[in-house]
Amino acid sequence: METFAPKANEEALTLSLDLIEECRAQANLRNEAYKQRVSRYYDSRVRSRSFQIGD
Repeated sequence: METFAPKANEEALTLSLDLIEECRAQANLRNEAYKQRVSRYYDSRVRSRSFQIGD
């Protein structure tokens, strides 16, 4: 009795590879959104200062 189906296995691997690209894209979007949130938080905490020559 054979439980390995080469054609079904090939289709599953192809689908898995397609989903990997989608997962990478989603992870990249989450990473960029996180960077933007961190940047916004940091920028909101920074006090702007202006200096004149000789200060």
